[in-house]
Amino acid sequence: MRYRLLLLTILLCGTALCSLGNKHYTVSNALISNTVYNVYCDSRGYMWFATDKGASRFDGKNFKNYTLLDGITDNSVLNFFEDKQKRLWLLTYNGSSCYIKNDTVFNASNTPSLKKIPGRSFIRVMCDGPDSSVYISYNQGSIIHVGKDTINVLQTSPNSYVSALMYVKPNLIVYGDNGILIYHHDTVISKYTAPGHHTTFIYGDKVLTTSPEGIQFKHGNRIVYRCNNDTLSYNNVIRLYADKENNIFCCTHTGLYFIDHKTKEKSCILSDIPTTGIYQDVYDNYWVSTLNDGVFYFNKEFNNIHLLKQMDNDYITNSGNDQYFLAGREHLFKMNENGLDEIQIPIYKLKYRPICSTPELFLYSAPNCYIYNKSTGRNIILPTAYPKTCIAYSRDTFFCYSNNIISRLTVNSRQVEDTMLIVSDAPRNNYKGKILGTQYDSLNHNLYVLTTDKLYKHELPTFKQYTLDSFSILNTPIRIFSFNEKIIILTNTNHIIVYDKTTSSKRCDMVIADHAILDLFDIKDNQAITYTNDGYYLLTVNINAPWKNTFTKVEYPFNESDITSMYPIGRNIYCNVNGSLYFFEKKLINKKISKPFFYIDGITVNNTKSTDKNHLLIQNSTNSNIHLSLSSLYYNNAHIRYKYRITSEKHAGQWLLSNSEDFNITLPDYGHYTIELKAVTENNNTSSSKYISVQWDPPFYLTTWFKILAAILIIDIMIYALYRYNRKRRKQHESELKHLQLENKAINSLLNPHFIFNAINNIQNLVNQHASDDANDYLAMLSRLIRQNIENLQYSLIPLDKELNLIHNYIHLQNLRFGGKIKLEVFNAIEDDTVYIPPLLIHTFVENAVVHGFNAQLTNFTIAITITKLPGDYMSIIITDNGIGLQNAASRESVSEKSSLGIDMTRKRVERLSLFYKVDYDLQVSDRKTTGAEGTEVRIKIFSKFRELLNNKA
Repeated sequence: MRYRLLLLTILLCGTALCSLGNKHYTVSNALISNTVYNVYCDSRGYMWFATDKGASRFDGKNFKNYTLLDGITDNSVLNFFEDKQKRLWLLTYNGSSCYIKNDTVFNASNTPSLKKIPGRSFIRVMCDGPDSSVYISYNQGSIIHVGKDTINVLQTSPNSYVSALMYVKPNLIVYGDNGILIYHHDTVISKYTAPGHHTTFIYGDKVLTTSPEGIQFKHGNRIVYRCNNDTLSYNNVIRLYADKENNIFCCTHTGLYFIDHKTKEKSCILSDIPTTGIYQDVYDNYWVSTLNDGVFYFNKEFNNIHLLKQMDNDYITNSGNDQYFLAGREHLFKMNENGLDEIQIPIYKLKYRPICSTPELFLYSAPNCYIYNKSTGRNIILPTAYPKTCIAYSRDTFFCYSNNIISRLTVNSRQVEDTMLIVSDAPRNNYKGKILGTQYDSLNHNLYVLTTDKLYKHELPTFKQYTLDSFSILNTPIRIFSFNEKIIILTNTNHIIVYDKTTSSKRCDMVIADHAILDLFDIKDNQAITYTNDGYYLLTVNINAPWKNTFTKVEYPFNESDITSMYPIGRNIYCNVNGSLYFFEKKLINKKISKPFFYIDGITVNNTKSTDKNHLLIQNSTNSNIHLSLSSLYYNNAHIRYKYRITSEKHAGQWLLSNSEDFNITLPDYGHYTIELKAVTENNNTSSSKYISVQWDPPFYLTTWFKILAAILIIDIMIYALYRYNRKRRKQHESELKHLQLENKAINSLLNPHFIFNAINNIQNLVNQHASDDANDYLAMLSRLIRQNIENLQYSLIPLDKELNLIHNYIHLQNLRFGGKIKLEVFNAIEDDTVYIPPLLIHTFVENAVVHGFNAQLTNFTIAITITKLPGDYMSIIITDNGIGLQNAASRESVSEKSSLGIDMTRKRVERLSLFYKVDYDLQVSDRKTTGAEGTEVRIKIFSKFRELLNNKA
């Protein structure tokens, strides 16, 4: 009620609708209200409708409404304004400020800066100011300048209202009803008055003004159009609009008027309907708001699209020779190339079906077949049965076909002459050979007839028959079409076979996969409209390169989903769109297909909504579940799908397709990725890409630095554990070594008295024999030997040379006793001062050889010591003598016990030492009689690098 007063009680309710609107939106198809004050297209491409029940957003398919319950300040929304920050302001009747951004309503209750803006009824217009500020103009001329932190009230003329604002840096231009004010830094610097009342509308740099004298259109500083017309006067015009081509639209109390920019001609688009606003969408189509009849949608080619009539209960029939009739209960029309021609016959109230027409005759069924003579007004009943197809050959001749017979009907004033022409020899009750369809070439007077197994050409009027092609049962023809200079056959296997009319030769045979073609109509030289099980498609035929044929969905000038039927006639097309019959040129089909528009409405990452739709950061999570919600504009595109791919420096993803606007994406691994999104129509017409940058950082325990620190810590623990283990083993080895050294010294201490005991016995024997000089020499040598032995026993290992020197001194001592009867032979093949052995290792066995193997009766007693190097740092010590041998020595029990004691002690020493250092050893004592020799043999295998191991252990 409030806005009706503002429009100066323009409520002159619309009467009849006479529109070229392709679509009409009202409350019956989800519009929030039929009272629409204005229409607006925002920067994203959404259409907005300002109504008395709130604001409504439309994407071509779905409405989203905003009311008081959603946070807007008033349900009476008069207009919209989008500023440079992409805030969509709602110009409301009560004047309270609010705007919508990112689908969220901001008002004084949730935005402190809006509390400072006064609420004055009502907001008329807004415009951008310097920086991010805006100017708001209220009724009665009040203007405020709203900055980031400031609000400034501008002085205006009293008792006037502002119809338009324009900011041209650095000035604000205010268009009032009686003149123009110019502000510089919010201070008036110029004022221009004009007689009468004016209303101005601004779109960018286009300024349109209506006054009692008429309307004026200025583009920049140039006057594009000016007229003086009562219909478009100040009192009748509600809103003016200039489109992108500078055509002018006048929304008036009495309808919508259009002024062509080039011809300056004026035409009425909507009559008897108060229109309140008009705006173009992103595809340049038009949206018109009305005061009581909702919103109308016009294709941008509306000048070339003509609404013929509402179909109601009318139906369209096709004669088979491209004669179309629009039949109803009240009227009968023949659809010609340039429009509808009404046929005046007295049968339109009957139940009938039009079949064929000439200037004089009209063939129809009701239900029998009749021919109506227009000149005589008489009906003649046909003697033949109802024909499937009828071709008008001349003014008085028809060709009709049924089964496998073609009838030539010649009509005179009172009767019909029926001549039957047999096309094939097949019996009438046999399907093979039956006629499926005919096409007439009026230029060459040829009749093409398609049967179930052959294609014939008949020369008229002689009806001379030629067979052009034959078909197998596996590729049976089902339809025949005339295609300019071509004949096209459609088979049951979706083959399209093209023949040249001039040469009657087959040009190509192609297959249209995935679609069942139900009908086909020619458009121009190489294009046809095909009606399939999946709607209407545009087929482009290239007979010279069949693989280049294209098959695209019809998207323009109407959405294919809105098309009920299409009928090409000549250069034009009749199109039934949602019950309205339109008429346009064939060249418009898919002429201006626009790329689809789509938007990212929402992003959810691991069930958390993201506020940033361009950059995503995923932290401290092992999941990367990204849920996308997309939306598209469906003004020109009936069906849109989405494709996406994930790329990175290491990952080049493949394109994936989604039929839904909501889908999930999972990243392959941690890292930085780019998600590329596109919208795709059924014709693979692809939108521009949108990109989302995603940084997925692993949890701290999976980061590289954490792994390095953990590895360092594990290595430190292992090193410490190894250190503790080695320390424990070293202490254990030191303890074992000390034990072994003590044990060796204990064993050596046992060997030393044994040796001394033997030496004292020898000296005693010399004294008993009164050989005092020998006894003294023996005693002196023994003292040196004992001193040398004591010195060696201080160590667990001694050099090999010291051991051999001790043995030489010992043999020398024994030769003093036995008169030089003992011979010592030493063969040392190891000249290495790093070879160390346990003390008395060799001496023990040399002493045993002298004590237990020597006999005074022997004159050539020899002890041989052979030392050689073995592989792997080992050496061999072989001690042999030619004494009495083990068996003879064993006969003396005391001797055996002493010998066994020395050997066991030596074996134990070598075993302990080898076990400690983890090396091998071998000690064998044998009687040489087993080899046919005399005496005893001792073989020792021992490690030669004990000194190095001892140093390493230390």
